[in-house]
Amino acid sequence: TNGANGARLCAELTEWLLVEWLGLPGRPRPVPLERQPDLGPYVGSYWAPLSDLTLSAEDGVIVLRVAWKGSVAERPTPPPVQLVFTGPDVVVATTGDPPAVADFIRGPDGAVAFLRWGGRARRKVA
Repeated sequence: TNGANGARLCAELTEWLLVEWLGLPGRPRPVPLERQPDLGPYVGSYWAPLSDLTLSAEDGVIVLRVAWKGSVAERPTPPPVQLVFTGPDVVVATTGDPPAVADFIRGPDGAVAFLRWGGRARRKVA
């Protein structure tokens, strides 16, 4: 789905299929790392055609804010989302059931180049 709650629907459907249809155990909830990495390399602005994401470091976590643009500019602005690291370059939202998971993709130079959130890789632009 490409709707505002599409990622949540896909996560819930995937979990249902794994448990109910295939009889597999449910996936465990991601656990935050005991020690969070330096947030500096991850903060900044990430571009996509229909939305920009801004990541800022606040109180030891990353806070994600969405700004809609283009043909979806009139969508309501979602509330900020706090993200914590669960592994190298992998973050999870502190709210939601199941919580949203995202990851950072590094470029050839080793620097953070993209954030994959909601099924889309967004290029870091600042």
